[in-house]
Amino acid sequence: MPVSSSEPVAYLRAATAGIRHHIRQAAALIGPAGRHELDTLHAHLAVLHRLFDELVARSVAEAPAEGAHLQAARIRVWQAAALTHDAFHAAPPATPGQLPIAGHCQDLGCEAPAGTLLTICQRHLASGATVRLRTTPADLRSPVHGHVSYPRDREETP
Repeated sequence: MPVSSSEPVAYLRAATAGIRHHIRQAAALIGPAGRHELDTLHAHLAVLHRLFDELVARSVAEAPAEGAHLQAARIRVWQAAALTHDAFHAAPPATPGQLPIAGHCQDLGCEAPAGTLLTICQRHLASGATVRLRTTPADLRSPVHGHVSYPRDREETP
């Protein structure tokens, strides 16, 4: 079914369908995820993080409880993107004989086939700048426990 831009969530549904298709196809693959797959997954997570930014901005003032939960989800998506970025750097390179690049994206001058390394690192640094503006280090270290506290809409009466 073609995607219609008249429905606001149509493209989200198409993206979800694409990910489901990839899951079915990946079930037949053997071995760990490769750098190309991790790069693509990181791109999805970075865009999903931007979507959560928009949802939080629209929700937090009018629906504080919803906004607080969306803020927590945004942090978890960022954490997933950060771990995927780390997995990318830990994955063996696609080119046989090429040494994997250790560490994170501190050295943006490194070379990689088709500029993949530079692309994922630039994307990760851009997302990281947004995270630093909207979250605190304590938020990023908080445990995942399923409960989010949020400001009360009204004063509690005894």
